[in-house]
Amino acid sequence: MTTAEPPGLVRLELAHARPCVRQTGCEPIPLQWADALLLAWLAVEGPTSRERLVGLFWPDRPGAAARNLLRQRLFRLRRHTGVPVVAGTDPLQLHDSLQHDLLGASTLLGSLQGPASAELDGWLSSQRAVRLAGSQRGLETRIEALEAAGDYAQALPLATTLLGANPLSEDAHRRVIRLHYLRGDRASAMLAFDRCEYLLKHEVGTSPSLETLELLATIEQPDVVDRTPSSLGSTPISLLRPPVLVGRAQEIEAFRDAAELDADVQLVGAPGLGRSRLLETLSHGGRLLTISATPQDSARPMAAVRRVALALQARLSQGEPGAGNGHGWPAALDDLAAPARDPFAWLEPMQQLLARAATQAEAVAVNDLQFADGASLDLLEALVHARHAEPHRSLRWCFSMTPPRPGSWLDGFARRLRAGGRCAVVELQPLREQSLAEFLRSLALPGLDPDAEVEPLQRLAGGNPKLTLQAVKLAWRRGSGMRSPVPWPPASLLAPFMVAHVESLPPAALELLRVMAVAGTHFDLTLAERLVGRSRADLTEILGHLEAVDLVRGCSLAYDTVGAAVERGLPPALADELRLQVQRANPAADASAGEPA
Repeated sequence: MTTAEPPGLVRLELAHARPCVRQTGCEPIPLQWADALLLAWLAVEGPTSRERLVGLFWPDRPGAAARNLLRQRLFRLRRHTGVPVVAGTDPLQLHDSLQHDLLGASTLLGSLQGPASAELDGWLSSQRAVRLAGSQRGLETRIEALEAAGDYAQALPLATTLLGANPLSEDAHRRVIRLHYLRGDRASAMLAFDRCEYLLKHEVGTSPSLETLELLATIEQPDVVDRTPSSLGSTPISLLRPPVLVGRAQEIEAFRDAAELDADVQLVGAPGLGRSRLLETLSHGGRLLTISATPQDSARPMAAVRRVALALQARLSQGEPGAGNGHGWPAALDDLAAPARDPFAWLEPMQQLLARAATQAEAVAVNDLQFADGASLDLLEALVHARHAEPHRSLRWCFSMTPPRPGSWLDGFARRLRAGGRCAVVELQPLREQSLAEFLRSLALPGLDPDAEVEPLQRLAGGNPKLTLQAVKLAWRRGSGMRSPVPWPPASLLAPFMVAHVESLPPAALELLRVMAVAGTHFDLTLAERLVGRSRADLTEILGHLEAVDLVRGCSLAYDTVGAAVERGLPPALADELRLQVQRANPAADASAGEPA
């Protein structure tokens, strides 16, 4: 006889401590312990003979009696759930229509426990241990990937979760300590070390290891790192987060001057030049509240302003008694569609939040403004103008961004604010030779002669702090330390760190950059006019933008890694065609002259 299919989607929920059968459109049906254990076995182990199940669940009963108990249990289970959950005659298996939540789950029936045979109890304990270990390995892999990508804010709560599951693991403690430090929070890193030391002493009867103490020595230094660096693997922690901000004294002074004049600030810099690190340094003391936009915000109306509002409310709830009750909160905050139709409906509530927050901070910084949506930019501009009408009732603004594309929404926003005369512009530049040498000295790497390595590093990374740091990391790992002269990595190994920057260019700018990379020393505007098909005026404007984002200097690529990044994203067929066009347009160029570095 064929069993009828269930009328809706049926799912077994067996991962947690309240096992049930859930059917679309119906209330969940709770499962008894023995039924849940039987279904969990079939879900994990697959088709199983009746004799095997009888031996697992009723090992002390005679064969006929045990088989009868199995038939009764299956009958009651079918009647209780109202849907077919077990199929087959012998062997038995889960019904084909069933889904369950055990694939990849880190738990099995939560911590639920009940009567079971010794074999079943051992199986359950083993399954739980394996799933927990797998979950922790997956969590460790995720944390390591986030840390490698520099996303310490996302990695920290995961590391805290991992520590909660292993409170006596010194390695887990060290991971949390390191992530606090990498985020720039020395105080939290020190507190995390104190917790580690206390648990090891009182629960394990031991002291922190040398590796943990080396990490502490690095954290305790306010301006320099210890000469015996703590490491992740073989990488000193000073290479994960340089302990000193160098070469930015002029920019910091410009921020102070703007504060004296009650002026807003536009902080403009190409990717990798350290806008976020500068804002972090300026945030010490808590008077600058920093919020970062994300790439996803550009497609979500009012997402950037929503982030500002949430950050203001969080600050108020910390420093103002009763502020957590939502007073002055934009009524439409949770409805992103309404502000998209009328962004200025948020103007007055946001002004109220900003005025109240002026007692807790002096300025609010919106970082990575290039990701903000157009509606947010419009409202932010209105908020700036409203502040200037009553300058002492609101926070000053700092807008941090990459150089805007000419003609873009952000470009118009930035130009209009500058035209008002109340907005200072701070432009980050690549590190020059003296600052680059100071940067290298701050890393305190044994065997590294900063003055001798400035020139090759400038050719490779052009004074871009992020790329320079990546180059030092690669050199350290390749040689397990530093020696003179340093075996700097080829530009091709640094290219992946720049590909996203290059490929985010407007099509016309990317086309011109590719021509420059292929033509090499033979590039000039006359050649570009022939190959790109644009006027000299257009090409000059495009070159200006490429120079602003630190990809070209004059009529040449800014440094070797730019060429390598362009080459990485250039299809071979297109590269060959461009080289052929360069040869035809400039007979003096041979076939290999224009190959990117």
